[in-house]
Amino acid sequence: MEATLWGLSASQFLGFAATLTVPVWGFVVLYVLALPLRNLPGVSAEIKYAPPKWILPALTAILTFALFTSLGAAATLKYRSGIPDEDRFLSHFQVRESPDIIVPIPTIGISARVRIERLEEYSYLRVFLNNRRLFGSHIDCVRVSQCAQGHTTMKGVKPGKQPDKKKVGLPLDIDITGALSPGANDLQVFLDNSGLRNCQALVSLYVTESPGKETKIWSAEIRDGDQKAIDVYETVAVNPSYRVCGRRAIRLVAQ
Repeated sequence: MEATLWGLSASQFLGFAATLTVPVWGFVVLYVLALPLRNLPGVSAEIKYAPPKWILPALTAILTFALFTSLGAAATLKYRSGIPDEDRFLSHFQVRESPDIIVPIPTIGISARVRIERLEEYSYLRVFLNNRRLFGSHIDCVRVSQCAQGHTTMKGVKPGKQPDKKKVGLPLDIDITGALSPGANDLQVFLDNSGLRNCQALVSLYVTESPGKETKIWSAEIRDGDQKAIDVYETVAVNPSYRVCGRRAIRLVAQ
């Protein structure tokens, strides 16, 4: 797939630049030598006409700008000509969807919850249900110690001196019973990483179909191995400081 700009390819920009080369050099020479246009060979000296003084500088500037713009566009398009195809791009950025799961409509004794079982403390985890955020490490885990495995305390900080002493111990259960509606419900999990540590997260869905009977019906585990490096898009290999580790989606059909 050849890259284009304004509908023109690199070869077309090069052809346009080649066409402009001779006129540009001609006008540059005239401008630098300050030659009057009326004294050029082929123009009769008897003609009592003096072109405006701004014409030569204007033509020189415009044609020079067009020449270097064409060369710059051609060089840029040549550099970006290795863009991979659409399928390779979408394989990394599209959400990985799971088959629909039928769940009972919440009634007395029936409930559903999302459990965040594992999370690498430096990762950016978001969990949404019907576009409503259930959990976000940027909100719920502002401090590293808040979403650590178990309840840990920040080193060098006395617990009584912490402005926010709230701790989110893992595993963390989030009740979604009241958020489920009859019909389709979309649950999405996004995991990004700062590049400081590895991507590690495990999110599960549990449903209680009857009192005392709970079943894990779905789980999404995201690891470093799920990443795909696409150099030309600078997603992982070229710029490891920020990377998309994985995205999962599932549709819960309550009926």
